[in-house]
Amino acid sequence: QSALGVFADAGYARATLKRIASAARISVGNIYRYYPDKEALFLAVVPHSLVEELEQGIRAQASAAEGVPDLHQLPADAPYRLLSADLLRFCVDHREAVLVLLAHAEGSPHAEVAARLQRLLMDLALAHARSLCKEAQASSAERFALERIYEGFFATLIAILARYKSHRGVEAALQAYLRYHHAGLRSFLRFSARTERP
Repeated sequence: QSALGVFADAGYARATLKRIASAARISVGNIYRYYPDKEALFLAVVPHSLVEELEQGIRAQASAAEGVPDLHQLPADAPYRLLSADLLRFCVDHREAVLVLLAHAEGSPHAEVAARLQRLLMDLALAHARSLCKEAQASSAERFALERIYEGFFATLIAILARYKSHRGVEAALQAYLRYHHAGLRSFLRFSARTERP
């Protein structure tokens, strides 16, 4: 837990075993009894399985949104809503680890995860548009804009996870932001009249 806190606060590159030992109130030598180096300790607190579970949650949520023109009109028991709640719970339960993955993993074995997840979300958004209209296409300018949209989404999610520690706080802040994000994304993904249903 001390290591996770240091990685979330300082980032992988700046975190030192000395700082982690100090936070845990143990000696650096004691860390070496269990982990051969900083990377091994990092993978113990932010394992590959956590990354896989996060990615699977995102894919499952996106799959449940297929063909749904307005996600906010879905009832509370709709699969998309339930999967969204599961994904939110996962992010809160693993708040510091997700924060590390999205913002502080530079130099670590998970350095590319944030960029990969950002591309995944963008690709899933485009797939969602095509589920509403098979002719939906994004120009290079629209793809560029969509990349900026998801950069903003990630920056906001990082800020929320850094600021709020409780499930209620994260959920309230995220839901407030998603009202704006989904409305703008829904409008953007129409790609003019090409994506409108006849």
